[in-house]
Amino acid sequence: MQIDSTGLDIIAIGDDGRPVQVELTAAIDVVSRTIIGAMIVPKVRGRGPRGRRLGGRATRSFDAVLMLAQALAPMPARPGWSPQALAEQSEMPYADLVACDPRMAGAAARPVIRPRMVVVDHGKIFNSEHFDDVCRMLDIKVRPARERTATDKAVIESTFNAIKRRFSQYVAGYTGSDLRRRGKHVNDGPLWSLNELQDLLNEWIALDWQQKPHDGLRSPFLPGLTISPNHMYATLVAVEGHVPLVLHAPRSAPPPVPDDPDMDTERDFEPTDADPPADTGGSRVQEPARAYRTGVLSLRGGAAEVFGITQPPVPRAAPSSGAGESGDEEDDGGES
Repeated sequence: MQIDSTGLDIIAIGDDGRPVQVELTAAIDVVSRTIIGAMIVPKVRGRGPRGRRLGGRATRSFDAVLMLAQALAPMPARPGWSPQALAEQSEMPYADLVACDPRMAGAAARPVIRPRMVVVDHGKIFNSEHFDDVCRMLDIKVRPARERTATDKAVIESTFNAIKRRFSQYVAGYTGSDLRRRGKHVNDGPLWSLNELQDLLNEWIALDWQQKPHDGLRSPFLPGLTISPNHMYATLVAVEGHVPLVLHAPRSAPPPVPDDPDMDTERDFEPTDADPPADTGGSRVQEPARAYRTGVLSLRGGAAEVFGITQPPVPRAAPSSGAGESGDEEDDGGES
């Protein structure tokens, strides 16, 4: 699997109601050419000198982790989508998948693929401790591409070009790759919100990308015959099988809220396995990582419970200077 980020050449309405550029982070399965995850985030330039800008927004490691979670669960079809975007109407082995994973009932025509290895560039969002810890918990190997070598991620780079050519230019607010291709008064025209744009992209992936023949997918017996990503996925499932992955274990219902208004309700957010502090005679104690009932994804404690993994993360060495995320929000987290 290959992961990267790029500008989508589209202006959308941000959360503050103003036009904003957007950025796309996507993951593609190299074997089947399936887009198993795609996340759109606003891209806002911060204020101040480079390296110390404030108030900016771009793809972060948290967005990359959410995109990775999309690959591990079926994508539900939204109301108003075309019936042809459903897995039931596609070339996917729908009956076998539903029998194996009931979550596939009513899902969109996008396969669920658990990656074994991801190829990333040297962007700071993919070199962050957050992204590395989550991949380690999911038993996913991270292999960095060589610097300034786009051929190491040729599949995802060509996929981005296809998305801009087959999706972006038909969306209201398309800006083109440069000023020469941009129309007049783009900001004054009708624009989609970020959530609407994400919904449009998900429908396009299930309806167009996954079901149309891909030039990189050909039958070994009939080289002149091209097949779709869903067709290739169905062929691979028939050979290798499919094992669903549950992202989290079933949890018990949260305790009821007390009727007494004077009762302290903050204790609901205390650790579930908290023990009374031990008398250590004034010495400092290192507390173990714990999971919280709030369901918030914590790196050291909550992530293992959310993803259903009991093995704790392996301790890692302290990152060198420059590694991880910094305050510079202008960097798009990838190299072309």
